[in-house]
Amino acid sequence: MPYHKSECPVCGNLNFVNIKQKIVEHYENGHLVGTDFMDAKLKETVSADKLVDDILSSLAEHLYNGITIKKLCKMLHDIYGIVEDFCCDMIQKIKYELCMYCPDRCHLYFVDEEVEQEIKGQKM
Repeated sequence: MPYHKSECPVCGNLNFVNIKQKIVEHYENGHLVGTDFMDAKLKETVSADKLVDDILSSLAEHLYNGITIKKLCKMLHDIYGIVEDFCCDMIQKIKYELCMYCPDRCHLYFVDEEVEQEIKGQKM
């Protein structure tokens, strides 16, 4: 169940919503011939900051110096259900929160080795 970015109509804050959709696919002779949208339910709404906090609390064991943005985006999508279109937004927040930088626009590095050790130490 992926998270989608949404703006709160009341306060204008950025939120992420988790929507469960029920779609029925119709096949004939093993080939998809159509789909029917049956239902949608809002499962959860969280602020971008809360979602980043939740992700960071469990992401430490997967982060390391030199991790590629592509790999981190794939993890955000596969593990946390972040829609790929919004991975860049989440990675920017992660970079800020964990004091990381990206000199080649491909790999992420910790600014300070002590920060990396603190993050790794929280999960050990």
